[in-house]
Amino acid sequence: MRDGDCRVREQAKREIEILRLLNAVDHEHGFIVRMRDQFKFSKRLDSTVTTFVCIVFEPLEMSLRDLLLRETSDETGPVGLTLEFVRIVAWQMLVALSLLGLPSINVIHCDVKPENIMLKGLGRPVVKLIDFGNASFGNNKEMPK
Repeated sequence: MRDGDCRVREQAKREIEILRLLNAVDHEHGFIVRMRDQFKFSKRLDSTVTTFVCIVFEPLEMSLRDLLLRETSDETGPVGLTLEFVRIVAWQMLVALSLLGLPSINVIHCDVKPENIMLKGLGRPVVKLIDFGNASFGNNKEMPK
């Protein structure tokens, strides 16, 4: 087993535990991506068996980055997003980030960017914070048991 494989497995294990914690407390608003399932998949690669950790998430439409790229210009110039849309997305992200700071959670996301903010659909804006692979527990705490 290579060192990189161990690190990736530990990172996946941490992400799964963080998602379980967050999904357990994020009932009211739902601005954290929902983990539906997780499983391990083994495959023989180059005479060794490699195990992959797979996480199944709820279906989401597109990232905020993709929306921004789609809405940046047309024939007449930049289009952009409405102020109301930006307010809604900002409020939803503040709610999601505030959950991470709860004393029972205490998680630092470490990678908040437009690519990691997904839209649930293209109608009324509902966003989900995703990708907790680089997240860590605050104050160097271990995962709660």
